[in-house]
Amino acid sequence: MEPRAACTCFPRIKPEVRADIDSVYRIMNERYGTYVGPGHWFEQDKRYMRIGYGWPLDAELRDGLCAISASVREAMRLA
Repeated sequence: MEPRAACTCFPRIKPEVRADIDSVYRIMNERYGTYVGPGHWFEQDKRYMRIGYGWPLDAELRDGLCAISASVREAMRLA
């Protein structure tokens, strides 16, 4: 049975983190196959992102969160 509701969060990459935010999303999508809703979709700064996590298994959620972190770290090296 599919869930009737989902959980979401709306975290941000702190302003003091020196990373090209466009690169974060590109790396996340192209290298890790991880997709979030960028903040500008919700009339927010690009540093915010919407993460939905109502349906994944624990391992999928953990992998996705690790991919987000790795994408930020990689984009910081490019900045």
